[in-house]
Amino acid sequence: MTSFRKLLLLCATALILGACSKDEAIPLPDVSESHVYSGSKLKLRYASELMPAKEVTFIPADGVSAAKLECKGLTDLSLLSSLGLSGTGPAPGVIPGSPEISLPITLRDAGDYYAFQGSSQSDYVSSFNYSGKLQADSLVLNISDVKLRSEVLAGSVWVPVKLKREGAQILESPFHLVWELNPSSAIHVDLSQVLDLLSLVPIIPTYHDTAYSSIEQLYSSALQTVAFLENGNIVVRYYSSVGGATQLMTSVGNTLQYVAAGGSNLLLFPNPTTLAGRWLVAQSDPGDNPDISFRSDSEDGLQQDLLLILKGMIPGVLKMCTDGIPLTYQLSDNNLSIYVSTPVILGLLSQVVEAIEANPQILQGLLQKLGQVVPDQEVLAAIEELLPQLKQLLLDTTTVEIGLNFTRYTPA
Repeated sequence: MTSFRKLLLLCATALILGACSKDEAIPLPDVSESHVYSGSKLKLRYASELMPAKEVTFIPADGVSAAKLECKGLTDLSLLSSLGLSGTGPAPGVIPGSPEISLPITLRDAGDYYAFQGSSQSDYVSSFNYSGKLQADSLVLNISDVKLRSEVLAGSVWVPVKLKREGAQILESPFHLVWELNPSSAIHVDLSQVLDLLSLVPIIPTYHDTAYSSIEQLYSSALQTVAFLENGNIVVRYYSSVGGATQLMTSVGNTLQYVAAGGSNLLLFPNPTTLAGRWLVAQSDPGDNPDISFRSDSEDGLQQDLLLILKGMIPGVLKMCTDGIPLTYQLSDNNLSIYVSTPVILGLLSQVVEAIEANPQILQGLLQKLGQVVPDQEVLAAIEELLPQLKQLLLDTTTVEIGLNFTRYTPA
């Protein structure tokens, strides 16, 4: 009898809890109105990994068109508050190569939410699937089975080319550095050689200013592999000492994406919010060089001037990230070069030159700073000759390419 009473009590408890759960159920969203989801209200996954910094708007059916999700990227400019920025800016979209995309959906009542699923394609993606659920205060959206139209780089893994020298001559380099002037130019400096030397001269303070390293040393010791995935993601493995001991790291999913855009053209889509967040972590690390500051209230006049230039370039850079940073690649069986080509570099440098012309003290500050950190007198003399002629140098430039050289990864 006691057991029977216990059974009745358990059943009654279950019914009461069930009734309470029903009363407290999350209400279904009003699908007759539009809803905007971003930040904590949007749970977006691309290839099973979180994809931050996006905004999705639910557009209801109107009797003619089905309901749809309008997807786009969103950069949180407050991460760059040290530059005096706030609000939001553009960012790469949900699908590589598509700053904005519309996904038609048919909603299915699943109790506390509406479920949906579908498939689609885009300019650079031949097919992908999507699914999710729509709730009153949140949206879950999963993008899966993404297949790029061009798979020329898909599935390949690369490592940096090792520096190879014979005396002063560079035979092989991890960097693709080319700068050529019109033969009739009055500037008679081998700029490609200057770039090579700059990459090798130890000018970057390390170990709390107790030593100096070159760009090549830091780059070659940090970067391990670069993998181009079939779904458009780029996965980078590298060594990092942020937070303490040096350890092997893998880039956060969906931080870098790419598409092959025909011919030898490649479009790169970095996630500005993820990269800015990672940079803030690195800057807050106590092991960072204390002389390097990226705050707008820095007492260093040159840093303030350079920050103003950087701030002015941010809108253009964000648009370039959204549309895809245009790169050129050269691919052979076991070698890959990827570089920024002449029009892009000249466009960026022109903005810098205009800012320096408007504020001559920047040039003076740069020359003074370089005199402090560049130990190689030959390199320093070449830079001191070139900086005052920057505008003419750009006018005389026929080719400038800056990028990276890789060789195909071979498992041990």
